[in-house]
Amino acid sequence: MTNVTKRLPSLPSLPSAKSFVRCDCGCGLLCQNRFRPGHDSKLKGYVTRVRAGVWDRTNPTDVTAQLDAVHEFFGPDSGEARHTAKELGVSWKPKAEREAEAAKAKKTA
Repeated sequence: MTNVTKRLPSLPSLPSAKSFVRCDCGCGLLCQNRFRPGHDSKLKGYVTRVRAGVWDRTNPTDVTAQLDAVHEFFGPDSGEARHTAKELGVSWKPKAEREAEAAKAKKTA
């Protein structure tokens, strides 16, 4: 007796149910990933300027904002922003840590 296998018809494919999110560049357009194509250029520019040390270091808000952008771009696990801050001799902590310290200081005050 031979073993005959019956092939079942394949199921129809369903369209992808990917959710749409707002583009992280701030344009407000919907996209399936973090950025629409080409919209990550602003953040890449921040990273490039921070790595090159090209910004007004006398303005701490600008330095913090750009290091925050580097931190967000590379992700919290990469340590790239901390490395960049150390390399440039700038004191910096991630936004979450700064907010936690401020809340703790406010609570104890």
